[in-house]
Amino acid sequence: MSRLALVLAVVLGTTSGAAQALDEQKTTLSDISGQLVHGDMLCSDFEQEKHLQALARPLLSSGKLIFVAGQGVLWQVLTPYPAQILVRSDELIRWDEDGNAHKSSAGKVPIFRALSRVFLAMFRGQFEVLQDTFDLSATQAAGTWRLTLIPKDEILATVISDVRVAGGRHVEEISILEARGDQTLIRLRNPRVDGCRLDDTEKTYFAR
Repeated sequence: MSRLALVLAVVLGTTSGAAQALDEQKTTLSDISGQLVHGDMLCSDFEQEKHLQALARPLLSSGKLIFVAGQGVLWQVLTPYPAQILVRSDELIRWDEDGNAHKSSAGKVPIFRALSRVFLAMFRGQFEVLQDTFDLSATQAAGTWRLTLIPKDEILATVISDVRVAGGRHVEEISILEARGDQTLIRLRNPRVDGCRLDDTEKTYFAR
């Protein structure tokens, strides 16, 4: 084989392999999306561990969340103290102990904007909306899957190292590793679509 033919064989072989890997990745993402149980609402209990480099022990919190398609995710913290936080695609609303609402625009906080997109997309299995912001890699085996998201944006990468999501028929675990080493781990307990309903108080939160 001539030197030119050898070079072409290597280049074409590499290109073909890269294309095949990309096709396999798209297939895996499609499979995961198809495996997820979809619904206009999802309810779940959650446990959160916040590991800070400056602290020897993690900060623990727990409560429940409600996802409503097109309206956002309501995080209702029960311990260590009550709090209500509504995450939307364009804003975050937090209610204080007196019931006063405090809004933050997503446009002013890149990390919030990125993570809000992750939460809203994952509960719907809409991975394509994340591909502009993250490089996605996925694996799947025995009914479980894992997804790793690496920020594409240089500014976002200075804040977030990666986001890892795992689950089966539902999202079950979300890990956020910050560039400085702090980590947030969220575990969803008993996620469900059937029987998920809003009470009168929860309706007022989503109505804001």
